Amino acid sequence: MYSANQFIMIIFIVLQLILSKLTIAQSCNLIRRADCDEGWVGWGAYCYKAVVKKLTFDEAADSCVEMGAQLASMESAPELAFIASLTETGKKPNLQGMTWIGLRKDDPAGDWYWIDRQEIRNFTVWSKGEPKSPSELYCGILLSDIYKKGSTKYHRTWMSVDCNLPQRAYVCKKPKLTTVVTWPEGENLCQTLGANLASITSQEENNFAYNLTFIATGTENGFDHQVWIGVRRNINNSSDTNWKLIDGTDATYLPWGSDEPNDLGME
Repeated sequence: MYSANQFIMIIFIVLQLILSKLTIAQSCNLIRRADCDEGWVGWGAYCYKAVVKKLTFDEAADSCVEMGAQLASMESAPELAFIASLTETGKKPNLQGMTWIGLRKDDPAGDWYWIDRQEIRNFTVWSKGEPKSPSELYCGILLSDIYKKGSTKYHRTWMSVDCNLPQRAYVCKKPKLTTVVTWPEGENLCQTLGANLASITSQEENNFAYNLTFIATGTENGFDHQVWIGVRRNINNSSDTNWKLIDGTDATYLPWGSDEPNDLGME
């Protein structure tokens, strides 16, 4: 049985595509699906968990590692907003709005980096006057919208602090669990949600579904970007070999890729 969080993150409005946005035919076999563990929340290609507990930076980092994760890094404003929101809601919100993230440096002259060893690229949101220069301020926190509610200039920015100064919350991050599903399994999961695998009937829908796959898989190439849709041939072993939509009607919009369909059998 699949958890609610797993269902939420399975986006089956998807087109089995290569980067050319053309459909390929494939045996109704295994396609990768990304999920999160119970208690974790998915966003893009990662799972996140906010913990409201007063710990030092190293204690929080160790706690994340014990869960197979790292203190969270962030690469964009949408990801930052998502992470900030995690400790602002729920049964035990972080009412101080100061949250450990995986941001630190090793010495006064060193560069700041993410402890999952992702370099800090073009995206930074330091508060005004940050990062501070004193040598003991080697770790970074995220200030959420709850921090100093009367002054929004601090909201969703980073601040450098003493690594040994306990904060009231931290956010862990890890890649989504990956598994595989067959076409029938994908359709069954959709039906559990009161839906079906998506029927794509126009170029507009094709483009929309194609863009959704980046959100669902967090990838931009190859096998990771192949996902099921509601079109199939030889349904119920019928002698009718036309490609059918999920409702059994003939599929008329079929933007096949090169050398497709490949007639390998049950597809």
